[in-house]
Amino acid sequence: MTTRQWRLGAASVAGAAGVGGSVAVGAIGALNPWLALAAAIGVASIALGVVFARALPTMFLGALGFILVGYAFFGKSFAYLGVAPLYIGELVLVLGILTLLVSGGLHTALRSWLVWLLIAFGAWGAARTIPYIGTYRLDALRDAVVWGYGLFAVFIAALLPRTGLIARIPAWYRRLMPWFVVWVPTGWLVGHFFGDRMPMVPGTDHIALIEFKSGDAGVHLAGIAAFVVLGLHQQGARRRGNVIRATEWLVWVFWLVGFLFAAATNRGGALASICAVLTVTLLRPAAARRKIPVVAVLAIVLALAISVSNATSWSVVDRDREVSPGQIIVNLKSIVGGGGGEALEGSRRWRLAWWTRITEYTLFGDFFWTGKGFGVNLADDDGFQVTRDHSLRSPHNAHVMLLARTGVPGVTLWLILQGAFAISMIDAYFRARRARRERWSQLSLWVLAYWVAFMVNATFDVFLEGPQGGIWFWSLVGLGIVIIQMSRDGFGPVPAPAAAPVAERVRVPAWTGGAGVRP
Repeated sequence: MTTRQWRLGAASVAGAAGVGGSVAVGAIGALNPWLALAAAIGVASIALGVVFARALPTMFLGALGFILVGYAFFGKSFAYLGVAPLYIGELVLVLGILTLLVSGGLHTALRSWLVWLLIAFGAWGAARTIPYIGTYRLDALRDAVVWGYGLFAVFIAALLPRTGLIARIPAWYRRLMPWFVVWVPTGWLVGHFFGDRMPMVPGTDHIALIEFKSGDAGVHLAGIAAFVVLGLHQQGARRRGNVIRATEWLVWVFWLVGFLFAAATNRGGALASICAVLTVTLLRPAAARRKIPVVAVLAIVLALAISVSNATSWSVVDRDREVSPGQIIVNLKSIVGGGGGEALEGSRRWRLAWWTRITEYTLFGDFFWTGKGFGVNLADDDGFQVTRDHSLRSPHNAHVMLLARTGVPGVTLWLILQGAFAISMIDAYFRARRARRERWSQLSLWVLAYWVAFMVNATFDVFLEGPQGGIWFWSLVGLGIVIIQMSRDGFGPVPAPAAAPVAERVRVPAWTGGAGVRP
């Protein structure tokens, strides 16, 4: 079949689907508007899938990259773009399902045993969600995204190797990195001084147009720190020599300023950044020795500048926390009960009391095997609600939340999955080192350090339970799965992010289902 014949056939099928679907949607709409909306999305998806079948993998990965950037910069504000219950993250999720069905790439993902572990975890999550949909309706589905967004890891594991776009990820990240480190202090100051006067996101009455969350920012600052320490920002860069070094210094300056604001007002974000850098330092001490002194000098200068500012009676206070290096130390000490004032100690005691209550009715109680399921408001049901609108639904710890909702079997699957992922990433890193594949080793360690930051922050905040944290986390896991599989396949050459010469080729690994050499 020629390309023209294929396109004519696709257009005919899409047209027929559109006509028939329009009639069906009209009939369903008379019965239930929600069913009509779902049917309309299904019809549109079929039409798009037929017409753009060959381009869908690239389209989906591009759409996913777009929302990841939006979540990183604007957090909850970006997450509420759309019409309830179909926000922008859910729309991209639908596009991913359609892409996977049309492209037939599921077998690629299923070659990874980590994907099978993920499927097992998702199956148990579904078993603890479906029985409660009739009672809690959308609340059950909203709580279930903590495992449901795992589909993004499957999508990436299935589609990324087939497109060859993995080579461009460091270049894209390098371009966005300077903008983000500038945005962090800017967004914090805007939210702090103008948050009450900020317009609301259209369709909401409580989500400001700019919603800055220090913990989320700390995680992405951790990813940037690991990226620069490993030297990934230099790969494929067109500018050389002094220009690169000057740019790196400016990135570190703004990174430290952003870290000061994020870490002084959020313990989880501070610890996430520190643990990510420690991960790189332990596994790649040579890279850390080259970068850490630079950061140390800049940190000392910044601390002196802040001391002078405080001496002149200038300071910024947010929620009883002063933005200063000393506040960061107080925050970190308060994690293990080292003081920090009544506000920090009260928050710590409240969390520990709630987590203790959850362990009592799961590990030693009636919910050992089942948990309470997805849908129930845990804060209300456990007696730890602290908001007037009952918006708090989960304890500030994703691991304890999974214990409460899925019982011991569910949290065990979760811990096995995450432990296996971490061990496999470390194995991929050392495989790359032994094979002298420098760039693959850098990518492996960067993903591992980034993952550590996500896991640390998820231990202190409601983070993976929302799209701005959950979709990012599972996308990172998907990227890691691709790297792990390619390491076991003997790696393939990762071309420079810049346009490669025509003579340069990338060999498609056998495990992707492809064959031959792809330009």
